[in-house]
Amino acid sequence: MIEAANHGKEVTVFLELNARFDEENNINWSNKLEESLVNVMYGYEDFKIHAKAMLITMKIKGTPRYIFHVATGNYNEQTARQYTDANLFSSNEALAKDMVKFFQGISLSALQFESEHLLIAPDSLKSTFLKLIRDEVEFHSIYQNGQIIMKMNALSDKEIIQALYHAAEQGVKVQLIVRGICCVKARENLEIISILGRFLEHARLYYFHRRGEQQLYLASADMMTRNTQNRVELATPVLDHSCKRELLNYLEMQLNDPHAYHMDEHGNYHRQASDSDAADAQQQMLERTSLIISNKENPLRKALNWFQRKAK
Repeated sequence: MIEAANHGKEVTVFLELNARFDEENNINWSNKLEESLVNVMYGYEDFKIHAKAMLITMKIKGTPRYIFHVATGNYNEQTARQYTDANLFSSNEALAKDMVKFFQGISLSALQFESEHLLIAPDSLKSTFLKLIRDEVEFHSIYQNGQIIMKMNALSDKEIIQALYHAAEQGVKVQLIVRGICCVKARENLEIISILGRFLEHARLYYFHRRGEQQLYLASADMMTRNTQNRVELATPVLDHSCKRELLNYLEMQLNDPHAYHMDEHGNYHRQASDSDAADAQQQMLERTSLIISNKENPLRKALNWFQRKAK
């Protein structure tokens, strides 16, 4: 960003100083950014900005074009080596228009605005997820194929928990991958696993079967009240079929991880008995990612090559 500003690009950064263990580092970077004439804006008094997003605006043959990035993890070079996170690069016009509105909104301290696709906390994220859970119950009553998969760091939002319990009671298959705090107990139709591995699990993904429509969101928010009601968060739908398929494969790997810890009905975790030599989900994903990145025909590799050419 500093390099872009030094080359005459207009750069605006929304930087949250209230970042656990990283306040001093963020202050130092804010000073360096301002010295390079980057427009630095800070968080709100009542709502911590926890969303992780980037929007690039450019003109191609005189027409404005957008590329954006959303992530489940921070722009932090240390945690990028230690955490597992999910990231989405896209030039989808409908999503990009919403992303423009999002950045305009937070720059004007306006967090309530119409968004066609993006879910934004504290305004629409929780209410939409609650509706999606209710919809899944309704669809299941007709089609008998309801399924919800949620992957997050923590689950403690009371309304979300009650909705998930109700969905399971109505026969919807609810599968939760929760790394840390989980205020839910496993029961019939409600499976809970936790994965402890080489890397710290940090991705947040929310899947709803929806009669086969398969709606999937990549989010910055855990299902905790502090995230759903007291922070600025983003949940972005994954619209591209190949990206959705990749993330669903990732969730399937995790749900079938031979080394995962499974919660019983008493709230206790037990490691699934398995072949100790079997590769865990993290190792499987590392191997798969290496193959994908090395494939020159892969869309991600093509996108990276495009960025490199533009940078020159």
